[in-house]
Amino acid sequence: MGGRLRTVTAGRVSYALDLRGPSLVLDTACSSSLVAVHAARQSLLTGESGLAIAAGVNIIVSPQDSIAYSQGGMLSPDGRCRFGDASADGFVRSEGVGAVVLSRCRTRCTTAIRCSPCCSAVRSPTTARAADCC
Repeated sequence: MGGRLRTVTAGRVSYALDLRGPSLVLDTACSSSLVAVHAARQSLLTGESGLAIAAGVNIIVSPQDSIAYSQGGMLSPDGRCRFGDASADGFVRSEGVGAVVLSRCRTRCTTAIRCSPCCSAVRSPTTARAADCC
């Protein structure tokens, strides 16, 4: 069920939040969140969307993947992550979620919550101005 559930997740979230426009799931292993931000940015640049939400989620639903990673010697034996360190001896599985809301620059900012690569801040509609965007 795991793979099949992922394919409908974006549509169900969009439906629940009454969002309109493209809604898709991207699975590129470790780079999925980065690819999602890129796709959201492209949608904004082409004018397909005026506002985009890019999110990444990792949920450990069943032990099968962890068992396979362990049997393959990929997990850190002491359960510590040392990314980029010479003493790194594997990775550590974890769960998490992150999301960014992106809007086009050089347009009047009217959304209550807005984050973008050029102004990573949360502003209210009364204080946000086009000059704040870039």
